[in-house]
Amino acid sequence: MLENGLVSLSRVPGQIVTGAFPSWLALIGIVVMLTVIVAKRWLAAACWFVTVFGWCWYQPNYRVVMFDVGQGDAILIETPFHQGALLIDTGGRIFGKTTNPPVRRAIVPYLHARGYARLDTLLLTHPDMDHVGDAPLLSQLMPVGRLITTATSVQHQMIQKVAKQVQHVQLVAADDWLRIGPAKFQVVSPKAQTSGDPTKTNADSIVLYGKIGNSSWLLTGDAEKEAEEKNIMPRQLTADYLKVGHHGSKTSSTPALINSLHLKAALISAGVDNRYGHPHPETLATLAAAHVPWASTSERGMLWVEPGQNKQEDQLFGWLPTKEQSSNAGP
Repeated sequence: MLENGLVSLSRVPGQIVTGAFPSWLALIGIVVMLTVIVAKRWLAAACWFVTVFGWCWYQPNYRVVMFDVGQGDAILIETPFHQGALLIDTGGRIFGKTTNPPVRRAIVPYLHARGYARLDTLLLTHPDMDHVGDAPLLSQLMPVGRLITTATSVQHQMIQKVAKQVQHVQLVAADDWLRIGPAKFQVVSPKAQTSGDPTKTNADSIVLYGKIGNSSWLLTGDAEKEAEEKNIMPRQLTADYLKVGHHGSKTSSTPALINSLHLKAALISAGVDNRYGHPHPETLATLAAAHVPWASTSERGMLWVEPGQNKQEDQLFGWLPTKEQSSNAGP
């Protein structure tokens, strides 16, 4: 009867997402369910469900996750207590197809494990396939409340597919502000008058700057040298963390920019043994010269940071620098 009941429930439209909880709490749940079946103690079941939801809801910290999507980008920003979540790009294959892309095997399962039944905001920086190729599948697998992109990018057919499935589409340009729960971000680039050249999509990539907890972040998409010089550096920004531009390509992350930011660390999203050679040695040399520790998904897999109450208490997971990087990075 229990099995038949569960099968029937699985056919009901929609789903309830609690989030992941520890195995010992699951074992207690089994005991509680057996008690309900034998002794009809429904209050015990109600208490267990409340405990599970409370456990999964209690997430008091900000968290920034860089998913390992191979040669691509996908970054999630979570605010405390599910006040808002922003996914920046989704990854996607440039060549060929796969039946089990990262958005299905990693991004959506992670969101469900963290207790998200829907995604508040999806930001697509520019229409390169390694950034937006899996976006339509994401919007099919879970509801998306808001799509953010640029007036140039929204014309791309891949982003158009997503726009048809979300509740609200917001077009942004430099100097616009975005709010994700308690966090605010400023759009640094591109300017309203973009190139519009379909062969120069990197020039139109969205760059965000803002505070996540007590740490400042610069998230650069695939912005390259020209955008850095014209749109980023004139603002005289400082940042604790940098999402390194264009997967660590030598066409981004100029020494002038890196030296001006006073970084605490840099994160790079790149595929293992990718055909482009990302991250390029020139970029890594620039980071080393500026004493900036770095980590890449190509070497470490998924990376994430939980900003603490002050900058010295940040928790860094999955990416702590090697001894060689540490010696180059200085204190």
